[in-house]
Order: sequence, then structure tokens, then C-alpha cells
Amino acid sequence: MSKTLYLSLKPKPFRDIISGKKKEEYRENKPHWIKRLFDKNGLRFDEIFFRNGYTRDRPFVRVELKGYEIDDVDGVIILKLGKILEVKIDENIM
Repeated sequence: MSKTLYLSLKPKPFRDIISGKKKEEYRENKPHWIKRLFDKNGLRFDEIFFRNGYTRDRPFVRVELKGYEIDDVDGVIILKLGKILEVKIDENIM
């Protein structure tokens, strides 16, 4: 069974993921994200459910999470995106 991370995105990065331009998602390397993303065995999730907006019937894309890197220079956690597993979009978003 997949473990899913739920994140909200603005329209441009959301479109870029669907189109295949965006292959990484960045989060600050801060205690909040460390606690949310990792457990004692490493990365807690194997897919990300990206939502665009906050309405009940919002567009979404579900993407495989292939791994991560920690960039100490820029202070970010880089989540490596894999294949798109599912998409629901409104034509107005594209």
C-alpha cells in the first residue's frame, strides 16, 4: 500500500509537473519538513498527491516519489518526482 504525501501548489508549478517540465519539488530543510517527510527508516512516502487550490473539487496530480537529496548549501530538501500516476484537471488550468 502506498504512503501518500499531500501538498498544495500554485497553478504554474502544478502545470509544469503535469507537462513533465518540473521533475523536482523543493521544501525547506527545517525541523517541520524533516519531521513530516522522514521517519527512522528514511523517507516516509512513495508518492505525492499535488492539489491545485483549496476548493472541494480542485484539480490534482498524483506522482511517484523516487527519492530525495538534501542540499545543505541552499538549505532545501529536493524531492525527486517520477512518473505521473493519476491526473484530474480542469481545462482552464492548462
